[in-house]
Amino acid sequence: MPTYEFSCKNCAKKFTVFTPISQKSEVRCPSCSSAELKQIFSNPFSFLKSKDVCRIPPRGGFG
Repeated sequence: MPTYEFSCKNCAKKFTVFTPISQKSEVRCPSCSSAELKQIFSNPFSFLKSKDVCRIPPRGGFG
């Protein structure tokens, strides 16, 4: 599953999301729920160091 890094334009929170490409547009800030996000392009393995990792469940849920 692809990993995306975002920065919230509303509260400046930086976070990482594991989500299918088809649901990338549905990502919201985990702090303020804003949809105003800027995608951050960085080293693909930098997410392993982040404490702010969340996962959006696929349509239909996990499992």
